[in-house]
Amino acid sequence: MEMQLNDKIRDNHFALQMDEATDNNKDCLLITYVRFIDADDLREDLLFCKLVTKRATADELFKIIDTYLKEADLKWDDCVGICTDGAQAMAGKRGGL
Repeated sequence: MEMQLNDKIRDNHFALQMDEATDNNKDCLLITYVRFIDADDLREDLLFCKLVTKRATADELFKIIDTYLKEADLKWDDCVGICTDGAQAMAGKRGGL
């Protein structure tokens, strides 16, 4: 299913929404959703959920997202928007990811 989703958004415009969450084991997770147009319908799907193994800084969260996009062969140039909850870890030196 992940490959099918990535195939649908590859070379198309998409937007990302991300948030941090803590599970029952107190592990920090980065949850990232993707929004895109699919056959004239706006869709939203879970893109990935990754364990944050280091401190949850803006730089570390960006590295996780960047690595995923590269591995999935998705391009930053196709990303038309990014939404976060505005938490300190999600805000970089320039006010956002």
